Amino acid sequence: MKVSAWAIALSSVGLLWFVGGVVDHLRSSGEPRLARIALGGGVLGAGAIVGGAALLWVGTLRFEDAGASRSEVVDLVTLHDLSHALLFVAAPFGFGVAVLASAAAAARAGLT
Repeated sequence: MKVSAWAIALSSVGLLWFVGGVVDHLRSSGEPRLARIALGGGVLGAGAIVGGAALLWVGTLRFEDAGASRSEVVDLVTLHDLSHALLFVAAPFGFGVAVLASAAAAARAGLT
């Protein structure tokens, strides 16, 4: 469990570094508004991944405790569902916004 936590945390740093490079390129190409939109989408996507993974880890660690009552199991299912909402709805939405902003900048520059 600890290895996967560190792997996702480190990969999110690399992901944000990549988004920063894309934003810097968009800003230097004369598209500051699209650069801000791409930055927001990338930060939303990376934050949703880290948040969803954190909820999943908390649920897993709590489930491993012996003697979980029914109400605790319901809480764990809720954490699991929330983690999936962040990982599979919010994160792709954020990255989609970043990709669309980059594509719009490419179209304006005549690269398509």
